Amino acid sequence: MFYDVFEILLQNNNISLGDVIRLTRVDRTLYTFINSHQLLGIFKSHELGFKRKYPIHNIIQKIKQTNRCRECGYRYGLKTLSTKSKCVHICSTCAQEKNSYSELICRYDIFRNEKCVWSKKRRIILAGLHLARVGRNNKYFYWGFEWKKPLRRL
Repeated sequence: MFYDVFEILLQNNNISLGDVIRLTRVDRTLYTFINSHQLLGIFKSHELGFKRKYPIHNIIQKIKQTNRCRECGYRYGLKTLSTKSKCVHICSTCAQEKNSYSELICRYDIFRNEKCVWSKKRRIILAGLHLARVGRNNKYFYWGFEWKKPLRRL
C-alpha cells in the first residue's frame, strides 16, 4: 500500500529529497526499498545536476558530506546548528517555507504583536529556544518547530 503511494508521489515529482532521506530513517524495509529503487536515483541525479546517474544511496551520502541543502539538494546550503549542536546545511528557500521541517524563524516573527521593546518575558522565552544560526545584520534565527511546541506561545 505505502509502496504504491510512494511510486505515485515519485512519478508526479511530489516528494522532495529531504522526505526521501527521512523515509530511509523510519524502517529497515523502507531503507532497503528506497536504496534498491532504480528510478529514484536517476530522477534525483538529474534534479541535482549531477552528470552521472548515481544510486540514491550515493546521493544521500554526497548530501551528508558536502554543503548541499538537506531538503532540496541545492548546492550552496547555509551552515545551521541542529538541536544536537551538529552542523547541517539548509538553503534560504527551505528555511523560509512556512510549516516545513527546516523552518527557521527570527525574533521579529516570534514577537510580532508585542509592543514592548524588550522585557524579562522575552529573555525567558528566548533562553528556552535553541539558536540555529546568526544571519546577516545579526539577525538571530531559531528552529520553527521549537517555537510551535505547546505551552511555548505567549
